[in-house]
Amino acid sequence: MSKAKKNYPCPSDVVSKYGADALRLYLINSPVVCGKNLKLKEGVRRVLKEMVSPWYSPLRFILLNIEGFVEEHKRPFCYTEGEVVTDLMDRWVLSLTQSLVEYFHNEMSHYRLNVVSRVTRFFDNFTNWYVRLNRKRFRNNTDLGDQKAALWTLFDVFLTMVVMMAPLVPFVSETIYQHLRTFLVQYVDSVHYVTQPQPNTTLIDIDTERAVSRMRSVIESGRVSRDRTNLALKYPLPEVVIIHQDPQYLADLHLLEEYIRTELNVRIVTLISDRKKYGLTLQVEPDFKILGLRFKDELRTLVTGITALTRVEIDEMIKVGYIVVKGQRIETSEVKLVWKLETSWGHYEANSDNDVVIVMNVAPDSVMQDEGIAREVVNRVQKLRKRANLVPTDQISVFYTASADINRVAKSYSKFIETSVRAPFRSLNKKERFNKVIIEDTQLLKYVSFI
Repeated sequence: MSKAKKNYPCPSDVVSKYGADALRLYLINSPVVCGKNLKLKEGVRRVLKEMVSPWYSPLRFILLNIEGFVEEHKRPFCYTEGEVVTDLMDRWVLSLTQSLVEYFHNEMSHYRLNVVSRVTRFFDNFTNWYVRLNRKRFRNNTDLGDQKAALWTLFDVFLTMVVMMAPLVPFVSETIYQHLRTFLVQYVDSVHYVTQPQPNTTLIDIDTERAVSRMRSVIESGRVSRDRTNLALKYPLPEVVIIHQDPQYLADLHLLEEYIRTELNVRIVTLISDRKKYGLTLQVEPDFKILGLRFKDELRTLVTGITALTRVEIDEMIKVGYIVVKGQRIETSEVKLVWKLETSWGHYEANSDNDVVIVMNVAPDSVMQDEGIAREVVNRVQKLRKRANLVPTDQISVFYTASADINRVAKSYSKFIETSVRAPFRSLNKKERFNKVIIEDTQLLKYVSFI
């Protein structure tokens, strides 16, 4: 960049458009900190979208659930340090947090500022896994202790992150801290007066982190199987079978079996080590995009050799990480390992992630299809509620009219629907004149409509 040529965006314009914190994170995460050249592009916008804006979503979620807690139990929510939690998912996210704090201190002590990518991965675990898997606990009206423990963990993790990242995103951290400090028993005027958190190694649980990581792999693979067969998650399926040779792997998944059942929406989770039961065979398919760049003229010959590999050769390739085909070394990352089922298991879909195989029964019965329709109804009601700018604590009633099939499902699953939407769910002919219509729409679900 040259001042004379002015071949760079005006810093004031960049700050005005994206904020100082986004620019700061962009530069910290750039080659500039290593003394290398940087071509300033629209990367600041990406940083704002992926690394700054996501901070406000957990804040809104926390404030909304604290408001619900206070309104439901008629008591304030006060945060104090040092609470003891026993829930496995609480212990997992606290372990991840302390591992991140330890990594952050280690990197900063060596003047390595490139910590943003690790923080981004943590936020994915925090918002897309911990928060989603525990949504019911945050609104658990029947178990005050469990609800409070979940809210405490959520608040503790987020507060730790805000204080830790204050030197890197000072303005965003300050804004968030001012919202959070109203729930602190002891607080200071600014986040920049708060001492940086020190890693609490007693909370780091490697075994729990490993178990949840394995659960994530299984859930993600199961979702791929659903996508292949165009089966939405709202529709329950009979069974998912998880196959792995390591007993410890299966034991880890057993601890989190309920989460797997819920996230994949299946009736039964089966954990076994015998691949022969389902007639599974492992095949190797070339990754044409990767191999095509390396071997242009020899690609056809290599493809023939790769597809002809025997089971013994495939096992050896997995063990050492590569195999030599037609005189060329092929890495496992350059091929696709695909598990195939015998044709007799036509209603099952197989998928794999490294050495774990997921076999899913993709043939739901009529009862499961009805439950899927009920979940669709819940989904449409919640979308209407969002469009009307309503919050979960707003008192509403839902009235509907539908075709015969949908009406049958609505009556059979009325309690499920009412519990899910937290509102009365009645036929339109029961609507009183004094009921004020907030929003109405016709939804394409076998011609069902909600008012």
